[in-house]
Amino acid sequence: TFSLMIPNFNGGSSGAIGDNKSALEKVDPEFRQYIANVDSYFGNQPFTSGPVYAGALVVFLFVLGLFTVKSNLRWWLLAATVFSILLGWGKNFMPLTEFFLEHFPGYNKFRAVSMILVIAELCIPLLAILAVKEIYTQPQILKEKRNQFYIAFGLTGGLCLLFYMLPNLFIDFYKVGEYEDITAQLKKSQLSQDQINVFLAGVEEARRSIFTADALRSFFFILL
Repeated sequence: TFSLMIPNFNGGSSGAIGDNKSALEKVDPEFRQYIANVDSYFGNQPFTSGPVYAGALVVFLFVLGLFTVKSNLRWWLLAATVFSILLGWGKNFMPLTEFFLEHFPGYNKFRAVSMILVIAELCIPLLAILAVKEIYTQPQILKEKRNQFYIAFGLTGGLCLLFYMLPNLFIDFYKVGEYEDITAQLKKSQLSQDQINVFLAGVEEARRSIFTADALRSFFFILL
């Protein structure tokens, strides 16, 4: 979900970590070549061709629009956005997913449940544009709603900064069962436990680097 604001929140698309050279800078040189071939994506989908990214600045303006846009359209756009995100969770929210699979004809023909996020990708920019329109036509609104402006910044830019500063508090940089699988493969290669620990720490460090770099970039976009 957070890839809407931070595209590489789960490592980006499925592919080798080595495609991102800067991610390997802090990795132990002894294992750098091998870690470069590990998948950079660590989300809970089997694989992905890329994240669903709405834009860091656009998401900020979307949240700001909830406070500045006077039309009730803002609540419809919010509801549609949240609803499409819940559907996009798929197996992570099975009650809603099963209800749609059983009662909505053609829904099971989608190649992936995440395709429903096109609704969010329409509603988020639309409300963002309406927010810009309000600010353009009524510049004084930023002074009148200064507190709401800072709340919108805190919920977006502040959250990005928090992710950057405390990544391990929010993210597990391994897929479900991946830690155990890699450990088992390394043991077959007759590596010592210390070497295995260094390798696993290197994978986590590389993925953390991808995550924090993107979180910081999104923060600066919103801050500017």
